[in-house]
Amino acid sequence: MAAPLAQLTPAELANTPSVPPPPGITPNFDGPNNLGNAVIASTSVFVAITLIFMGVRTYAKFKIFGKGSWDDVTCVLGLIGTLAYWILLIIQVKNNGSGRHQWDVPLSIVLKESTYTVSVIAAWLLSLTYIFVKSTFFILYWNIFKPFRWQKYGILGGAILVVIFYGGITLALIIGTSPRPGQLWRDAFYKWLNGEANRIEGQLLGTMGLITDLYILILPISGVLRLQLTPKKKFALVMTFMSGLGACVCSTLTLYYRTRFVNDLSRDSSGNSVADLSYSSSKIQILNTVECCVGICITCVPSISALLRHGNFNVAPVRSKIDSFVGKVRRSWTRNPSYDSQEAIIRGSKKDGTEGPYRNLKDPAFVADSPEVSAYEMAIPQR
Repeated sequence: MAAPLAQLTPAELANTPSVPPPPGITPNFDGPNNLGNAVIASTSVFVAITLIFMGVRTYAKFKIFGKGSWDDVTCVLGLIGTLAYWILLIIQVKNNGSGRHQWDVPLSIVLKESTYTVSVIAAWLLSLTYIFVKSTFFILYWNIFKPFRWQKYGILGGAILVVIFYGGITLALIIGTSPRPGQLWRDAFYKWLNGEANRIEGQLLGTMGLITDLYILILPISGVLRLQLTPKKKFALVMTFMSGLGACVCSTLTLYYRTRFVNDLSRDSSGNSVADLSYSSSKIQILNTVECCVGICITCVPSISALLRHGNFNVAPVRSKIDSFVGKVRRSWTRNPSYDSQEAIIRGSKKDGTEGPYRNLKDPAFVADSPEVSAYEMAIPQR
């Protein structure tokens, strides 16, 4: 196999598909990368939302409440990891054929070392990012439920499990996918891809992701019920933590597509994978990014909720502008001839004890009393 590839010219490599296409399919190297564009668009939306949530969280923590905690550190590290993974994802789409069917990716791209370097580093970075994103939940819970002994043990146990599992996965990926002396990144990648370790790692990541997300969702509920709060506040706090359902949905979808990806890894006569890797892996990459973004957003919800409850917002200027705008709209109706024959009935009692109705919207009394109009309900009969 190596000898024929070595004999191909760069032009031939650029026009040879990396895997044979299915019967009746013609490779198209220049067609639109629809799934790749969807990858960039969808992940960009979630990254933008995450940045907004993180900005509001930072404002609430340091401008309103005047202090931070260790969960802010892990949340920032999780955000940095998510942004780095997202950037590598865009590079894979733009330069490495990610999102295209494998037979629409030429050998000139598949044989590039950078194709595998970016993919491998993204895998390392993702498992490391999970540590920071999920640890943020446990630190947040520790700050709230530390006085409850059994709750404290549950938090410590969950945090230790997350660090050990995802730290072990990261170490295993680094060892398994790093090239040995004199070995290419491409060779190390395919050796790992075609090995049993890849199947085990894919299934473990998906399964443990769902288990830890469910645990993070359920863990704070009993602690909230034991807090000295009114039933209304307990319900609001439980609903805040129940936003973690979004992360559970993402991890469930990730497990489903990881399982499909692993099961679809077909082999050729030499035992090498000939699956549609560049296409099927893109769906997992979308869910990986969304899962991290949703996790970060959920950790920001308590700070945003506290900001909305306790922040000293002066709504008078906003209300004044709204009332002014409404007044201008109402006065503009008086200059509209189409309303000349309409009658406006103003229900309610005026300050002097008298009642409407005014004859029509052009009545001078209506204009003169316009500052008082907001105290009444106006109805305009329909024709």
